[in-house]
Amino acid sequence: RAVFDRCGPNAFTSSLCGSCGRSTLRMEVVRGIEWSPHEENHVLITGTGLRLYNVRRPHFRTLLDTQPGADAVLHTVSENCEESLLHCTLVDWYPGPSAKRVVAVGQHNGTACVTAVDQDEHGLGIPLSFTPRVARPCSQVAWNPVKTNLLAVGLHKMNKESSLLIWDVNTRHISLSDAKRRPPSAFGSTAVETGYRSSSNRSVAAQPTPAKTAGPIELPVAEGVNSVAWLPDMPHLIMAGVGSKWLKLFDIRSGTQAQSTHSRGAYHLSIDPHSQHVLASYSESSIKIWDVRQFKEPLHVIKDCQSISRLAWCPTRPGLIAALEARSPVVQLHDLHLKTGPKFDNEAGQLVTRKNTKHQEQGIGRQPLCDFSWHPSHPNRLITISELGLVEDLTVSEALTVSMAPSGELAYAAGEYLAWQKNATDPPAAKEIDVSLIMRQRASQGYGMKIARNIEVVQDDPALHDAWVWLQAQADRVAGGFSGVKDILLKTGNAIQQRVPSTTAAADSEIRMQTFDQTSVQRAGALTTCGWAPLGDARLNDRLDALEAQGEHERAALLGVMHLRLERAIEALTKGSEQAGLAEDRRSLLTAAAIALSGYSSSAKHTLWNKTCAALMSRLNTPCLRALFAFLTCDGNVPMVLEDDRLRLVDRVGIACRFLEDALLTQFIKDLTTETVSSGQLDGLLLTGFNLEGIDLLARYVDRTADVQTACILVAVGLSFHNTPGVASAELRKVQSDPRVREWTECYRDLLDVWQLWMERAKFDVSRLSSSSSRVAPQVFVKCSFCSKNVSSAVGAGVGVRARLMGSGLHRPSASACPNCRKPLPRCSVCLLRLGSPSSAGDGHGKNVAPQPIAPFDRWFSWCQHCRHGGHAGCLRDWFSSHVECPVAGCSCLCDSLGATKHPEE
Repeated sequence: RAVFDRCGPNAFTSSLCGSCGRSTLRMEVVRGIEWSPHEENHVLITGTGLRLYNVRRPHFRTLLDTQPGADAVLHTVSENCEESLLHCTLVDWYPGPSAKRVVAVGQHNGTACVTAVDQDEHGLGIPLSFTPRVARPCSQVAWNPVKTNLLAVGLHKMNKESSLLIWDVNTRHISLSDAKRRPPSAFGSTAVETGYRSSSNRSVAAQPTPAKTAGPIELPVAEGVNSVAWLPDMPHLIMAGVGSKWLKLFDIRSGTQAQSTHSRGAYHLSIDPHSQHVLASYSESSIKIWDVRQFKEPLHVIKDCQSISRLAWCPTRPGLIAALEARSPVVQLHDLHLKTGPKFDNEAGQLVTRKNTKHQEQGIGRQPLCDFSWHPSHPNRLITISELGLVEDLTVSEALTVSMAPSGELAYAAGEYLAWQKNATDPPAAKEIDVSLIMRQRASQGYGMKIARNIEVVQDDPALHDAWVWLQAQADRVAGGFSGVKDILLKTGNAIQQRVPSTTAAADSEIRMQTFDQTSVQRAGALTTCGWAPLGDARLNDRLDALEAQGEHERAALLGVMHLRLERAIEALTKGSEQAGLAEDRRSLLTAAAIALSGYSSSAKHTLWNKTCAALMSRLNTPCLRALFAFLTCDGNVPMVLEDDRLRLVDRVGIACRFLEDALLTQFIKDLTTETVSSGQLDGLLLTGFNLEGIDLLARYVDRTADVQTACILVAVGLSFHNTPGVASAELRKVQSDPRVREWTECYRDLLDVWQLWMERAKFDVSRLSSSSSRVAPQVFVKCSFCSKNVSSAVGAGVGVRARLMGSGLHRPSASACPNCRKPLPRCSVCLLRLGSPSSAGDGHGKNVAPQPIAPFDRWFSWCQHCRHGGHAGCLRDWFSSHVECPVAGCSCLCDSLGATKHPEE
């Protein structure tokens, strides 16, 4: 928003802005606004005269600023309010540096007036008037940007009169280098460049000799001219929009028409300052972009533009053009990205259109705009003026282009500004917001199909670590397949087979509870999946010892109680209280729990012990100890123990399978499965297994975390459990063909490619496919140079490729000829034996040593992809251990250095 400094007499009248209530000053008539091309912060406002202002900004925004700019202040510098300029409609700044405040003004009677904004200069040869023979309205005036003495004037149509005149302001006639056009006497003598000076002793322009005048060049244009534009790179050419349909290109050297096209886009011609062969025009509700080198069809058409009153390219931003519709409060910005090159077609480039409603955003309201102007040097600076004289100085903010490198570096650009965050992969902070950084680190550490390695990699993620630990236990116990607890319990229907409960007491304690797993095969299988041992099993001590070694004394005590081993549970708590590495408050808590647990008796229900334990549980923050005492005081109300969702899911399922009745267990397992699937908890795989319900759980996990790496690896490892040859259940086939599984796998493989982890991707593919029932057919094979057939395809019945071409041990069959045409195979470039014959690699090379069995790989066909020379893999390996060039004489190919990548494990 602009604040005007009142410096000139009767320049403006005072009023209040109706939308914001702020004081503003407006001209009686406002027709246009134009930045000065010579003085950085000077702007010319036209209407009832010419007025030059100095624009000052308290703060000049850059293209990356998001806050609105401060109000600009305008101070009057000079004005020209002569009577002849009261109805000026068109203004164009003089492009030459010698006259910084000289403009050409087009008037209603067709006169083109060259005048200065400073009134002090009027007595020094200014103004100059150029009047056509027949008066008619002027449509446009335009200075030649290279030959600055030439002024083009477009006029409305008049019978038998040219509508496009070219004036020479130095001589008032055209001085052509070709003197054949007119006799020298027709022009008179050469104009005397006497030049006038301003009060600042600055040469403004050369004063013509009034007595030596001649008419302008009259180009052959019979219809009215709507707009004109000079071509800066070819200053002898001028483009004109003629009538309402034609674009015509004229050569002023010969005064003839060079090109024309029937375009219906003849208004508001504007040359792109960055591509001077590209111009824009308007007609019929569309803006058309043209290439003057190929003028038949427009490069682009921007539609839905109504009654454009101003069209201008941004001089500082390539491809950005602004358009103003009549009586519109909005300046439309169209961002064009054009391909550069010698040829253009209708498909070239890509068009992006965006409309900026700056006035509404800045709070000026819906006042119709009269004109706008791009600043010639400040990036994306735009000034607008409304019909009421309200001026706003804007900087158009660029749309940010953001790009992230595979390494995690972030860069963003706007116009000529570029900023980046050199390393967005700061481990403490970035991993919390970008899972791709975590996935990349895990992949580089060997996170893949090996469960033991995965457990080491995900030590910092307890939930994921527990999932892999549990999966490792299943891999050690389960052979030929793995099902979840839900399938194990309900595989015979929707209910568990009814079993008679048994009351069991451990030999070393008085714990007496009803258990249901002693006579149920389903419950026993589910408990095995949870890692729980049968009652009385000696393997329980090993499990508890392992938990104690890991510092999980509370959980060891809980499992001891759930296996009815009270004395062993007290022992686990006592060991924890005596361990020196634990915190003092935790050791005190374990001591108190051991003392309280030692006072348990099956006959002590509803006594002081129960009340004491209830008071103790309110202060316990450890889920295992809370569940332990809740179980001993529940008086058979086991579901109350299972309500604590902080307890590990595997322990909750184990407690339910051992102590819940059939009906309650069935409902509990169904509800818990639904909860874990909907929340995407990985430990829910214990319930679902790797079936379609398990895929639904992983889908929710991916939606929650975006960790496609873990999802696809878990599925691949889970499916590898079902590796029984020839066995592929319908459920397994559904999982393998599920589109989500394929999408996760391909997404992760693409990520490995983006991160350039080629070896990790190869290992992942090999491990995944080696455990799959479907194998990929060979895609690279050796063909015979005579018959062009696959050498390894014509194999005898039941004899494989490895048996025919590689063999094993010391007794290998020779296959030195093509099995199809019986022609000999090529020779090894090192040992010169036929491919398929035993190689000399590893035989001591003639030394008197015992023969060693040759590995199958040594006899594989291997060749260079560049020179196509090759031989036995073992021979080539020995050769390139001491050479880098091809072993074939005369071949200078550096086979060993082409695409060679040494992996750290090698």
